[in-house]
Amino acid sequence: MDRLIGPWEDLFVERMQLAEETGCCITQRHLIAAFEQRVMDTASTAVKERFRNFKRRAERNFQFEAENGEGSSLVLNHPLNLKLVELGIRKPVESRSSDQS
Repeated sequence: MDRLIGPWEDLFVERMQLAEETGCCITQRHLIAAFEQRVMDTASTAVKERFRNFKRRAERNFQFEAENGEGSSLVLNHPLNLKLVELGIRKPVESRSSDQS
């Protein structure tokens, strides 16, 4: 089994998962732009594959938001998004995923 080789990879995988779970395209774009080269140059095979899959799914979210408006891919019932709305950091928006559990 291919193991993660460093703490940055563990943290990066967690951030990818959270960005995807919350539907946050801004974070997805940032992770791709900021870390793609590093992942491809130094990450384990497992992390590279996870990144490629993450990027493919993120690109579908980018397309969805391009067609439906900024924030439309947010998963509104995700606990982090609910907290950000409660704190006034994120404004509530309609979402394709708001009824998902």
